[in-house]
Amino acid sequence: MRMTLTTFKRLYKDYQESGLNIKDFCTNQDLAPSTFYYWRNKLEEALAHEPDSFVPLEFDSNTVNDE
Repeated sequence: MRMTLTTFKRLYKDYQESGLNIKDFCTNQDLAPSTFYYWRNKLEEALAHEPDSFVPLEFDSNTVNDE
């Protein structure tokens, strides 16, 4: 299986739900723990750059557009 951030997100969710430690989970998944840690760091980096929330834009409908 080719690992991407999207595929690792699913795998990480499975890990969290498994209740196993990383070593045992990786053994069950036939995955090297170093690969798991690499992708976990990538996931953490990606999540750190996501905005916490969005700010809604409000437009004043009374504004006149001079053309």
